[in-house]
Amino acid sequence: MQRTFNAIIFIATMTTLSSLSARGQNFEFTTQPTISAAASLCFASLQQVPATPEPCQAALNAAQQPPSSVDTLQLARLESMLALQYARRKGLSQARAHMNSALRRAPSDYVVLAQEANVLIYESQFESAVRILTRLLEDHVETQKPQLASLLLNRSIALRGLGRYQESRYDYAEYLSIRKGAH
Repeated sequence: MQRTFNAIIFIATMTTLSSLSARGQNFEFTTQPTISAAASLCFASLQQVPATPEPCQAALNAAQQPPSSVDTLQLARLESMLALQYARRKGLSQARAHMNSALRRAPSDYVVLAQEANVLIYESQFESAVRILTRLLEDHVETQKPQLASLLLNRSIALRGLGRYQESRYDYAEYLSIRKGAH
């Protein structure tokens, strides 16, 4: 059962990241090509099994080197991706340190908060993950963000972790309905 649960978390994480990329909300660095390439490698590494945090660490390091003109939001997003990589490898203390840093840089950024929920799921902090995901879903209604399906899937996982199976099934059914409509 634990192996299945971990596989579901991984799929939900990849769904979130894919939807961010598909909508052009991935980590675009237009000022320095080397940073852009490093960020692309970081993003691509999120789809690898097993998780490899090195590309994300390299991208974060490149973005922090002078004369980088990468803004705080971009640094926060890179660091949240690095946190997710550590969480996937069960390096939860490193994941938390990087996520806390990302949250200090961009405490209300949609992408960083979605990654925070993913890390919280890996930490088995399901109630906190549900709170964040519910808030992001409520914001979705107002802003029409394209990540509704992935947020529902992730909240379904967190609700399942809390033993709230009926709510989890409802979110999962909504997720499937949206995914079917997208194809």
